[in-house]
Amino acid sequence: MRRKIAQLLNSANSFRQAASILVVTSLASNILGLVRNTVIAKNISLAHQDNFWSAFLLPDIVFNVLIFGAISSAFIPLFRGLLVKKKSKEAWRLAGNFLAKVSVLVVILSAVLFIFIPQLTELIFPNLENSDLAEVILLSRILLIQTILIGWSYVVGGILNSKKRFLAFSMSPLLYNISMIVGAFLAPNYQGREVQVLIWSVVVGAGLHLLIQIPSLFAVGFKLKYINFSKNEFTKEIISLMAPRSISLGIVSINAVIFAAIARNILDPGAFSIYRLVESFQTAPIAIFANAIAVAIFPILTGHAAREDWPKFTESLERALRFVLFTLIPSTVVFIILRAQIIRLYIGLGSLITWEETISAIEVFGWFAIGIVPTGLVAILARSFYAMKNTLIPMLVTLFHLLFAVSAAYALAVSTTFGASALAIGSSAAVLVQFTVLYMAYVHYIKKPLNELKIVKTGLLTALASAGMAGTMWWTLRLMHYLYETSATGISTRVVEGLLLQFTIALAVGTLTFYLLSKLWLKEELSWVKKIKK
Repeated sequence: MRRKIAQLLNSANSFRQAASILVVTSLASNILGLVRNTVIAKNISLAHQDNFWSAFLLPDIVFNVLIFGAISSAFIPLFRGLLVKKKSKEAWRLAGNFLAKVSVLVVILSAVLFIFIPQLTELIFPNLENSDLAEVILLSRILLIQTILIGWSYVVGGILNSKKRFLAFSMSPLLYNISMIVGAFLAPNYQGREVQVLIWSVVVGAGLHLLIQIPSLFAVGFKLKYINFSKNEFTKEIISLMAPRSISLGIVSINAVIFAAIARNILDPGAFSIYRLVESFQTAPIAIFANAIAVAIFPILTGHAAREDWPKFTESLERALRFVLFTLIPSTVVFIILRAQIIRLYIGLGSLITWEETISAIEVFGWFAIGIVPTGLVAILARSFYAMKNTLIPMLVTLFHLLFAVSAAYALAVSTTFGASALAIGSSAAVLVQFTVLYMAYVHYIKKPLNELKIVKTGLLTALASAGMAGTMWWTLRLMHYLYETSATGISTRVVEGLLLQFTIALAVGTLTFYLLSKLWLKEELSWVKKIKK
């Protein structure tokens, strides 16, 4: 049994296997993530959650700028390129050098941030009460441990992904979320320190995130002797490639900081927690489908680019974009039609969430849903630029996204009563603009032509099938509401059983409608999903 598990963890995966693993584990991880948030909402009030979510802002900047940017845009293309060219020794020397230098930088930056967190936190949240300010500072400092652990984990994951070993990496978030769920259950037992208990469960989860990948790292050929601090010919190239991507992710982090500042300095208490909880839910289909496909296809695109096989490059990119349209358009429709049922089952049934806060969350969710499809398309399209070692264009587009999102969110926050919805509207509008500009840049600067007719056809037919699904779900909701009102069973949407039954039947009817229409109009796209299931 142990040998079979080791073989499963350490065997190379084809694109289909990788996509299957990543979709399944992303689905499981996101379900656990939603369970995690539901447990948090049930055990910790939104006002106290504000401090929890705020604590992630500064530590995440270190991770996004230094780790995530370098891995996605610089390390994987270079490491994978050397493997494709059969230069294994150079590849492992690069991996060891990268791991060593990144480790030192992360520790140094975390130590510097530890010192300056009080001043930075007060700058971001000048209106916080002293008790809340002190708690955010303490929590942020604890989370720096997570930053170091997750940093190491993502470097290891980058090596495994380049070697087409996806299982161990994809299982890491499962352990991370399980740890947080345990922490959320334990938190109420520690009155006055609930959020601190939850934060420490995050740190434990980060440790598990790293540990599960270590055996696979050594199994694919990594040795401690490869760790070195010597100069090599790839250092300058890594810096030049990662700089624009790191700046892009820094911009994303700044966007998060400014949104938090708007929420906690202008909007009512709890608005930031509503925004973060709903944001986590609306990103579920993006993570399950778009991000999973993006991670799986990135080594493929990188390999095609390294060999300058542009026909296969564009064919792979086109199919990924079509798959995203086929999966995210119906996901958007489901979220819009069933938003009230979803949010009430997700966070609205806990005694700590008021009806007004639930209504606000439903509205935020509806606005967020509009941005699901363009966010997924950006995730795929951006990988095509990184695979070709072009990180400048995505950086400039991300900067434009930041300016648009922040301007829109601030204007709505100060001039309307939208509340937390102001942040969601700004976010969705900005990502629509981001995709448009990024696609125009691809067409005009990259000039590797895609089969746009096929992409548009998939999008239009999926939209039609989704419209049919929307109609049947809406009528099902109306019918069940009528049956609840006229029957004497006592079941209604005011109890969990009635709400869950209404949601499940409407979703089942809608899914069946979409499936039948897809069999008529979208046979090729439907076959891709069936292959992933195998």
